[in-house]
Amino acid sequence: MKNNFLKNTFMKYLFSTLLIACVSVLMSAQPKLNLNTGSIDFEWQQEEDGWHISCIKIDGKQIPAPKGYYTVLYIDRNPAKDLVDQDLEGKDFTFYPSKAEMLPDGTLKFSHSLRFGDVEAIWKVDPLFPSDIKVDMKVRLSTNGSVSIATPTITVFEENNISWAMIPG
Repeated sequence: MKNNFLKNTFMKYLFSTLLIACVSVLMSAQPKLNLNTGSIDFEWQQEEDGWHISCIKIDGKQIPAPKGYYTVLYIDRNPAKDLVDQDLEGKDFTFYPSKAEMLPDGTLKFSHSLRFGDVEAIWKVDPLFPSDIKVDMKVRLSTNGSVSIATPTITVFEENNISWAMIPG
């Protein structure tokens, strides 16, 4: 009788411990999203401050230092034209998108709210050039002003690690 009691107590303790461990692992697993053209593969992971690009592969080769942040310049008036070309007009807001969803067609939609409006970025495989990824961005202003939208920063290379590169924007 004593052996059964000890065995049952041990089994309950073991089951509880395993259940807690499994729930902890599932709760700590961070959501991920992917977009793949066949030759280009992007993976995003949700972090505390938003959705980061966690992995970029081109033809199976991993690109170092993935980022995935966005920058929007905002000014609460019409900008001075001679300063716009030099990116000297407006305040920069750099962020990782706070929301992400995969749409039924495989397109990824990222969004983020800033004090002056909402930013939306749609990432999808370009139907005209299926090895390319097309990013459409828009800002819906909630206040008067002007914005300039930078191309999303997918990675950052140290200057001494660049021999030749180009990302059209």
